[in-house]
Amino acid sequence: MKRFIFLLLVSAAAIGFAQDRVVFKNGNHLDARVLSIGMTTITLKASIGELQVPRREIETIVFSGSMVTIGLASSEIVKGILSEDSALSVKVETITGPRVINRSDIASMEPVAKMSFDAIGRESADASPAAATGSVPLLRFFAVDKKGTPISGWRPTEIKFKLDEVETPVASVSAAVPGKITLVLDTSLSMKSWMKELTSGLDAFLHAVPPGTKVQILCFNDDVKLLESISNPSELVNKLEFKGGSLLYDAVAAAVGQATHDQEALLLITDGSDTGSAIVSSVALQKVEATDIPCYTIGIAAPPTGSKDSGNAIDKAFLEDLAKISGAAFVMKDPRKADKNPDLATVLKQIAAEMAATDSIQLVNGSAIAPGWHQIEIDVTRGGVKVHCKKQVFYGAK
Repeated sequence: MKRFIFLLLVSAAAIGFAQDRVVFKNGNHLDARVLSIGMTTITLKASIGELQVPRREIETIVFSGSMVTIGLASSEIVKGILSEDSALSVKVETITGPRVINRSDIASMEPVAKMSFDAIGRESADASPAAATGSVPLLRFFAVDKKGTPISGWRPTEIKFKLDEVETPVASVSAAVPGKITLVLDTSLSMKSWMKELTSGLDAFLHAVPPGTKVQILCFNDDVKLLESISNPSELVNKLEFKGGSLLYDAVAAAVGQATHDQEALLLITDGSDTGSAIVSSVALQKVEATDIPCYTIGIAAPPTGSKDSGNAIDKAFLEDLAKISGAAFVMKDPRKADKNPDLATVLKQIAAEMAATDSIQLVNGSAIAPGWHQIEIDVTRGGVKVHCKKQVFYGAK
């Protein structure tokens, strides 16, 4: 119903006051007046009345002049919607509520042209992907033998690299072990039956990652929430609130959005499919592909043996695509099949080992490669080795 109203508003008649342009993550837009911007919702005045819109559903707002940044004589900065303006004072609707400011206390007042929001509703800077990834991509890969054991310490002469199907010399190979890992964890109601195995799995994972690696958790159900670093898995899992559905695509976008550099990795665990994200799957995939951050995925296809829960339909295609385009790996866990039911601790230790064995390639004259998207292939001279890497990378400013 909410999305239906948005569609109607796109074609709504013009209303009799200065309007702001609100662009939603689903591609729709609305010309309305922004009355206030709260911690989680934004109040809009449209032709049919006032609307409360979750911040996470909005991509950008282009203001007509109502949004201002005020610098006070005390050096404090106030940002909000200018709702009243008189000769003696101004009233500003800030994120924490209305505030009246005497004009004598104002040192400067500048209009804000635009605000952007990430997948969980936080204000984000309008930075191009190149600002996060740099002009030269990180050519990251990891390799495993026939038994699945990760192999690292490769020499440049052992690497076979192709750029747009043309063999290209490798200058050096160096370790690219992630310094920070974000665990993107499904905490929808159906995942509650996995609490015990999650606890043991997270404990095994924390002991398997290299010392000093920061591991944090971003959980998602009907909401998306970034938590602090993991130190005590049992305490953490017991505090998690398993409820509702699964904003899978929003969670992936949020995890990418909070990353600060490419020496990071994502690890997604889910037992279902998306139930109402503000973005579609293709947008989530594009956001991951625009970075050089690997996203490992674990899909749980059914509830634990003996559980009364009937289980969910897992979005296997999305999880496979997510791992493939980011150069990571996808693992399917299906309690109904003995040969596809490894315990989570075993799976997570394997992924930790793959992360620890990750290397990156530096090319001869790599900075001279023409800007744009390029196809890459990474292989090794040893037989019986499988290489995981991205298939497409971007050079230059995006």
